[in-house]
Parts: sequence; C-alpha cells; structure tokens
Amino acid sequence: HVEVKMPVGKSLRKSVLKFMSAGALKVEIYAGDDLVKQFYVGHETPDGEGSYMLLSNPETGENYNDPYVCFIPGFKGYLMPRFIANENEWRDRLVINYTPLQLKQVHVQHFDSPADSSFTIDLLTTRTFRLKDSRGTELAFDESRMKQYLAYFQNISYEVLITGKNKRLQDSLSHQKPFCIITLNTVEDGIQEYKFFNKYDAGDQDPEHGIKYTYDPNRLYMRFEKDQEWALVQYFVFGKLLITPVYFLKPAPVKK
Repeated sequence: HVEVKMPVGKSLRKSVLKFMSAGALKVEIYAGDDLVKQFYVGHETPDGEGSYMLLSNPETGENYNDPYVCFIPGFKGYLMPRFIANENEWRDRLVINYTPLQLKQVHVQHFDSPADSSFTIDLLTTRTFRLKDSRGTELAFDESRMKQYLAYFQNISYEVLITGKNKRLQDSLSHQKPFCIITLNTVEDGIQEYKFFNKYDAGDQDPEHGIKYTYDPNRLYMRFEKDQEWALVQYFVFGKLLITPVYFLKPAPVKK
C-alpha cells in the first residue's frame, strides 16, 4: 500500500522530472485486459525514506505535470525495489527440498580431497540405508547421524541467482572444475545434479588467527538445473551437505 506524502516543490520539479525521464520504472495495472492505472517510479528522496512517482493517464498515455513523494506506511526506504521488473528476482530461491521419502540415492563426490572423501548413500527404505565409499565398499555408520544428514536436504535456498548477470564470470566458471558435485536420485524429479565452485576471496575478509584466505570462506558458486543456472550460495546453508564419511562415524564414548 503506497501513500502520497507530498507533491514535489516547484523548485525541484524540473530536476526530478529530468532524472525520472532517464531511469524511472513504468508500472501498469490491469483489471482483466483493461489498463486502469499507470505511473512511473523514480529515484529515492534525499532522506532515503520515499521515492518520487509520477502518475500517467491510462487512456491517453500522457503524464501529469506534478511528481509526488510517495512512501509505504511503516517502511523506511525507497520503493523501486518493490517494483522489480527482472523475473529472476521474483523466482523462488528454494533449490533443494527433498524428504528421505523422496530420495533414492545421494552421491557426494569431492575432487580436491582424498579419494576416501567421496561417498554414496542408498535409501533402501525410509529407515534402511547403505553407505558406500568411492570404491563401493560398505561403511558402518551411526544411524542418528545418517537420519540427520538426510534431513538436511529440505528447505535449502540459494542467496542470489546470477544467471545472465555476469557472462564473463559464468564463462570463467564454466572452464573450471567443480570442487564437489552432489547428485540426487529422486523419486519424482529423476537425477538432480548440483556442482560447487570456489569463489576467490576479494580481499575484504579479515585474516583470522593469521590465516589469509585464498577463497571466500562464506560464499561459493553453484551450478544446477542441468547446468543452465548459476547461483551464489552461502557455506552456512550448504556446508552441512558438503561433508565426508567421517561425519557418519559413531561418536567416541565419553571417558568417565
């Protein structure tokens, strides 16, 4: 719900309209097939708590003379992000959401780690599992840890979709080898593959305990949807999926 705060003063009207003519976003509102209202959303006000808007006549297409300062009650900030025209920004960011009942197999392949870091989980039933190393040898596992890991594949979202935003970056990543690939064999969607690539540190990370980072410790890139999509993701969200078989070992008994 957008409200009008005040009309733009005469002294500012000319400069505001000039800025809006170069970068305003046109919004059209329809009732069925009928255009009932149209207006332009411009840049933010100097105090950053609203935006300039200009109403237009939907029948003639002519703009009215006076722009107005508009705001959303209870919200402090400019309004253009509320009228995003890029369809990628409207997409659901949920990218992995499978319960154990929907999974047949989970395969995690690490490329920059020892061979015994990769593993496969076969879900024979929702309560019966088989853990194998990269050579196909069955491994013992703690059942509670197995169930916890499989539960992690629910409600996993990327941070930002970068498909089409930076062609040079996508081309560069396409020629690199992922450091890990997670392959899910699902009941409804078949084979789903997620490839993970390191993000080089931009130099804005404070060294921790004298460690200078080569790669960003907080974010990485992911390729998915049959290699058609790219996204920036957080280690905080995805790191729990990028484990090794050591995770599944039974915890050592506590000495009394």
